[in-house]
Amino acid sequence: MKIVGRPLADHIKLLVIKNDKTGLDHKEIESLKTILDPLIPHDISEVFDVQDFNSVQLLNKKELAQYTHVISNSIDFPQYKVLTDELLIPVVTSEWLHLSVKKKSVASTKPFSPDPRNFFRCVSLATTSSLNDDLACFMEASVKTFGGTFSHELKKTLTHLISLDSSDDSTKMIKAYNEVNTEGVNIHIVSPNWVTDSILLGQLLSEDDYSLDSRKKKQNIDIPEFVKGLKFKCAGDLSDLFTNLECEEAPELIITRFYDANVAIKQRSFDYLLALFKEKSTTLSKDSLLYFPHPKTPILGMKHLLFSITNYTGDARYYIEELITRMGGKCNKNLKASGTHLIAASSVGKKYEYAKLWNIKVVNHTWIEDCFMNWELLDEDGYGKLPRIDENIRFIGDCKFNGFSKAVIPTDDVLNREVQVIDSGLTTQVSMKEPLCLSGTNYDANVEGEVATANSEVNTSKQVDQLLTPLKDSEETKTSDAKENKGGPLFSNTSNTVTRTTSENKRKYTVPACIEDNALTDIQDVEKLQPENKSTGLDQKIWEIPDEPIVLEDTSKGKRTAETDFTVTLRKKQATNKSTQQSKPYDIVAIVTGSNISISSSDKKELKKIGITIIENPTKNLNCIIAPSLLRTQKFITALSHDPLYFIEPLFLTDVLGTLDSVKKIGDFNSIAPKIEKYSIWQHINYEKDVVSKRLFQSGTTMVEAVGYMKRSREGLFDGFEFNISSGIAGGFDAVKSILKSYGAKTLNNFKDNSKVAVSNKTVKILGKSDVSILICGSNESRTREHFAKVCEKSSQRFITLEWDVIVTSIFEAAFNVTKDNVLEHHRVFEE
Repeated sequence: MKIVGRPLADHIKLLVIKNDKTGLDHKEIESLKTILDPLIPHDISEVFDVQDFNSVQLLNKKELAQYTHVISNSIDFPQYKVLTDELLIPVVTSEWLHLSVKKKSVASTKPFSPDPRNFFRCVSLATTSSLNDDLACFMEASVKTFGGTFSHELKKTLTHLISLDSSDDSTKMIKAYNEVNTEGVNIHIVSPNWVTDSILLGQLLSEDDYSLDSRKKKQNIDIPEFVKGLKFKCAGDLSDLFTNLECEEAPELIITRFYDANVAIKQRSFDYLLALFKEKSTTLSKDSLLYFPHPKTPILGMKHLLFSITNYTGDARYYIEELITRMGGKCNKNLKASGTHLIAASSVGKKYEYAKLWNIKVVNHTWIEDCFMNWELLDEDGYGKLPRIDENIRFIGDCKFNGFSKAVIPTDDVLNREVQVIDSGLTTQVSMKEPLCLSGTNYDANVEGEVATANSEVNTSKQVDQLLTPLKDSEETKTSDAKENKGGPLFSNTSNTVTRTTSENKRKYTVPACIEDNALTDIQDVEKLQPENKSTGLDQKIWEIPDEPIVLEDTSKGKRTAETDFTVTLRKKQATNKSTQQSKPYDIVAIVTGSNISISSSDKKELKKIGITIIENPTKNLNCIIAPSLLRTQKFITALSHDPLYFIEPLFLTDVLGTLDSVKKIGDFNSIAPKIEKYSIWQHINYEKDVVSKRLFQSGTTMVEAVGYMKRSREGLFDGFEFNISSGIAGGFDAVKSILKSYGAKTLNNFKDNSKVAVSNKTVKILGKSDVSILICGSNESRTREHFAKVCEKSSQRFITLEWDVIVTSIFEAAFNVTKDNVLEHHRVFEE
């Protein structure tokens, strides 16, 4: 579905600041280009621009605005303020690019900021219901302003929980988790003053002094001089937060969350005060719409809109999300067919393609800004041009705005009447009677959270067990923001319950039932592995086998007997039908691999009701692989050992979930259930041009032949085989061992350069000969191959040396074929 490297290539245009003093010298820059080049299908210079300390200051604002990320290990270079404060472009260290290449997708930028002021970069924070709404919102704004992440749900990826009450349910639950946590890193439970004092001093303070159980006297903070000149006062429920800092007699500035038309003094938002703290100044060089408190009443009709964002990065994305949330809209990380608007910076990527397919309105950031400044929904006409294509689009954040006035606040009669919202020719009744919570961005309003409850005795065994359930994240997501986005809720904050969309708050645009509510991430499809015609300096582990380990039971299988395609199909159907109700429209047990489509636990429950079970690791009940193409990932290859009946693309799941959302009850689903045959991988593979898929089979294999191979049984393909596997094989010994075990291999010997013995096949004959040793290794492992040959010749053993590719092809063709043409070396095997 995607060309090689397209996800990363579509979403980045890098400006690299060369600086020998910070380690970004010529050698390091060439190294970065080398690891990135295989993921770029065109000339790398189109997305990788290098400027030195002097030349970067010659770039004007329009030229700088074309970049998505700036790579620099220091903030000490010209234009830093323009890039970060005016254009909201993230500046990241070179480590960010290393992680993005490893993930083959755009990594989170926050943990990689070189700005020392972002001292919360490794903090992932949540609050409990013991905090009032204003204080919780201030905590969220604080951690985000200084580089951290905020979660509306309690997760084991949190680093800090902010609480005022040790008897609060969420606090009890985190305490219980810390007591049984075996991973060594507990979640700190601290008071809000830990956040504010850290900000005032510009550094992370010790959590011990702010523990709810601490008996230490609260330390006195030396008030910075610039704070004394602010003359501000906090309104509402923040009045006790800065008791010693506020100006009581004649304040010149009111810090408030919501605009109050009856206050004559200058009003500014939490973000404004935090920006002053970050700059350590009484004034700011540039205004932002986020610095102005907004009306408490949301924009009429905004709560019915669902937004997604693409090709905006770093603070620009956060800025747009915040504006949408404050106006009363919902912002979803995933694009769904039930969405109403896509905020796009350019016309590349799957989000943009599917927005056009689903007739979702595509607008730029200026529409969001203008709606905010006018506090009303504006017509989208004239906002369809995209900033990376049209240089005449107003820069993000470049708005002339002096705050709201009383005129923008709807009167009571408007709030209490039913209004007609007319859009796309359809009329929907919209009630504005209910107040909308504006306490933060809801990243996925269609994901059902599980509310955490706990009694006075903290009966938490079930919740703690859930909290300790291993997450299926890959290792690179252990940075704060990346972890938050991938981990998923372990249990939800009781004050922030999220429910699945019901028929009463559906979008007001016409969407075919078969595609409603499809989820699509910015980086949806897996990279095609082993790019064509690319000479890489990369470790081949990147291309061969993924990072995720799969632990499989060592099950011995019987000898594989010759079975027809019909008998294999019949056998699989009979096996799966035993545990499936006949009334369910599907009978599928599937693994999902190679796709970043997010499937929540609640989604899995809904799918199970209609006969679709999603499993993490391949098991004997598996009968389906869901993937964007034929892949040589560990999970895909292992799953083939269970002879799946179906190979379908990920869009099937999102279409099924969308159709489920369009019906009132499960019984209505059967008649409109998406047909599985329409989602066959083979219908979406251009086999003749897809070099990666063709390489999985022998040269000259046609698509018809390939389809036939995939229908074959692979049970016991390597039953009883004994293999030697080089320790340096791409993907690692453990991964290769796990795969071969799933096909019945008996012995798997880790053969090293100093090994004295090579295992041989005593019971299995190779080309009619017994006692043949087989080494699986890389063609570049000449030293290991030479040593293997000497060991075998010394013990008078026959041997063959194979590349891993030969084994992969044997698995995909369901036959182990050894010829003189596909072995690296051989001894006394092909002779008569």
